Amino acid sequence: MRNKFPGHCLSCMRWTPAGEGHPQKTGGALRGLIKWRVKCVQCVERDRSLARHAYNSTKR
Repeated sequence: MRNKFPGHCLSCMRWTPAGEGHPQKTGGALRGLIKWRVKCVQCVERDRSLARHAYNSTKR
């Protein structure tokens, strides 16, 4: 899923135009309020590769 609105990346603070990042749903400050955070494609791929590496190292 790609983001519909532009914004700054949560990790690296790089400007992410609409359609170029991945949104993450978070709980808002008020109960029942949904907020969205944006991560750029580079940060998402980096996080996935780190998670994959950690999972594979624990399997051994």
